[in-house]
Amino acid sequence: MALLHKVSPLLLESESNRPSFVPKVVSIGPYHHGDDRLAAMEPLKKLASDRYCTEARKRVHDMAESVRNMYEIDPYLKLDPDKFKDMLFHDACFLVHFIICHQNFPHPSTASAVASDHQGSTTTDQAASSEYLVDLPIQTGQPTSSEECLVDLHLQGFVVRDLFLLENQLPYKVLKAVVSDPSSFDKKVEEFIRSVSRNNDDRANDPVTNTKAVSKDTTKGAPDEQRIDMCDTQNLLDMLHQKLVKPKACDGQRSRYGWDSLKFRSVKELTEAGIKFKPNKIGNLTDVKYKEEYLCGILSLPRMIIDDTTKSKLLNLMALEMCPKGARGYGITSYVCLLDNLIDHADDVRELRLRGVLVNCLGNDQQVADLFNELANDRTPDPEAYVDIITKIHDHLDNWCKVTIATTYNTHFNTPWSKVATIAATLGLALSAVQAWYSVPSAK
Repeated sequence: MALLHKVSPLLLESESNRPSFVPKVVSIGPYHHGDDRLAAMEPLKKLASDRYCTEARKRVHDMAESVRNMYEIDPYLKLDPDKFKDMLFHDACFLVHFIICHQNFPHPSTASAVASDHQGSTTTDQAASSEYLVDLPIQTGQPTSSEECLVDLHLQGFVVRDLFLLENQLPYKVLKAVVSDPSSFDKKVEEFIRSVSRNNDDRANDPVTNTKAVSKDTTKGAPDEQRIDMCDTQNLLDMLHQKLVKPKACDGQRSRYGWDSLKFRSVKELTEAGIKFKPNKIGNLTDVKYKEEYLCGILSLPRMIIDDTTKSKLLNLMALEMCPKGARGYGITSYVCLLDNLIDHADDVRELRLRGVLVNCLGNDQQVADLFNELANDRTPDPEAYVDIITKIHDHLDNWCKVTIATTYNTHFNTPWSKVATIAATLGLALSAVQAWYSVPSAK
């Protein structure tokens, strides 16, 4: 049975989605091999493979037949066995070399691609940097300076973007066959995935470039950070999914409420009903919490940076979830559907942005609203996802007293001027009542 699938036709029905699944600068694996648009990277792959010894080539060639069976039957797989082996080795060496360069030699513009999937534009000035590890031994020595990196700086962000496409994957065991120290390479790759998946406060220091100062100690993640099971992973996209989704994103609880009974439609409506929003410090996208306080509720959502790579990243993660045994549950799809329920218009995005839940690098809040409305179109969430959250929100909305107090406050005290006007009007009515009361005896 194939383990490295192609994108489901359901996701390709939308014309605007298709560019999000197609590599822009580099092909990895057989599905896009031979594409003339990506030919410029082929000589760099061969240069990267020249840095590795013949033992590494032999290990990769020995597993080529089993790897070939992991892909779906496709015209691109009509490569003869020898060409398939060479493609596998060149792609694996290129990936290993790029990951090492990416982690060891940080640049402010190399951690995320900035190719706009929905507009077709290509800009290379926006990107993110991240934390990096110490040196890793490979077969014949690794790059010792940024000058030895084969990929030009202005293309590195696009390469990162292409490495997380569903149809642009190599089995992770092929990458480990290239290196001499698989254990150290596991740590290197996990840091690489961490840098790509960073959505919380660390990357939000600069909402335009998503950059932060490089830390020397990056082997330690946050205390509650989601770890990757390197012994049970298929490829880089699968690792990213593990990083962003908790193993038990759906708690399996049964509830009188579910997705079909959602009575709230937007952030604005929930805010008016007394529910506040705040960002979580944990970076995975399924860490949603709700806390009921005395007169209000607090819905905590993971901080998320919205840029030109968001659509491609989320679509490919959802495509992975749609594959047979392709991912561990439907955590990404369910979260996208949750945001779609919360976001209808630009005002909803603005509220989440002001609360620090969303960092909008697209520029226009309406673009973000349209993005999530489009991503969730015809998508089906896990019916048991967030049932406890939905139940608590419904319980709050069913509390007439709390909703009335919140509505009154938001109507008459939502701005400083409205507060002053309300207080002045109340004082005026009170003084008028007192004056009327004392005027009654004098009239007699």
